[in-house]
Amino acid sequence: MRLLLLAIIFCFTTGVANITEFQELPKKGQGRWMVDQVPNNITLYWDLNFDGKIDVVYACPITGYGSISTCDIKLDVGKNDYLFTNCPSDRPLYYLTSKECWVCNVCKDWSEGKGKPLSVRSEKCDLRN
Repeated sequence: MRLLLLAIIFCFTTGVANITEFQELPKKGQGRWMVDQVPNNITLYWDLNFDGKIDVVYACPITGYGSISTCDIKLDVGKNDYLFTNCPSDRPLYYLTSKECWVCNVCKDWSEGKGKPLSVRSEKCDLRN
């Protein structure tokens, strides 16, 4: 487990992902979200000014997830969490994330067709010295 955590930290600090300081999500804008493009995160592609172009990409750490029997169920979340669901859906799922989201600059490149998200890359992070 420690080795996996070190590998993720190593990959992020050596340029695989360019991380900017903590961000809470903006109140205005629209976007789409993806699961695990950055491992164990919800990635949010955000259009701040509604012009149809991605302005910023946030990654929010997943703290919990699961299935629900119906989209009619109201899920309560803590004040420090965000809730994402795939509703409406025949197989509804939910994801809880921390509000301690961060700006993923390299993720913005993915939305513009430059490179591939971590979840679909073929190369692995090499831990050898």
